[in-house]
Amino acid sequence: MANTLIAEDLELNNIPTSLEAEAQAIAIDINRKKGIATLEKLAPPSPAPDNKKPGEILLGSSPDEIAKKSGLSSREEAYRKLLLGVGYLKEEKPQEALKVLNQVKEASLVQEVAWYKALALIKTGKMEEARVELEKITDSRYFADAQELLSNLPQ
Repeated sequence: MANTLIAEDLELNNIPTSLEAEAQAIAIDINRKKGIATLEKLAPPSPAPDNKKPGEILLGSSPDEIAKKSGLSSREEAYRKLLLGVGYLKEEKPQEALKVLNQVKEASLVQEVAWYKALALIKTGKMEEARVELEKITDSRYFADAQELLSNLPQ
């Protein structure tokens, strides 16, 4: 069932205009690989190795500063990561999807992240972790499917 739910249309609200083309490519599976590649290229540069001392705060390491390095706002960066995670799921790369989805901290995307993390966790066989994510879902776009998945998860 998780495969079917991943294949359904992407139901995201308020996608930033700058990411609409990639969202469309991932949602309808047209040029998905190109959409994923574009989203990967938009990533901010990797930070320098972590040589900081305990308690030291490195400048430029906040989510807003990291997003600025990519030329995206922090909201756009959160959507970029969410879309990238969904793209990886559709490409049968649930571990990569989880890695990216775990980085999304945008409060307005909590439901979407929980939904797609749950699907990725199911694909990796982590049923208890998937259950935790599914139990977070209250959004009407995902609620019925989340409840059905919960009832079908092995105990």
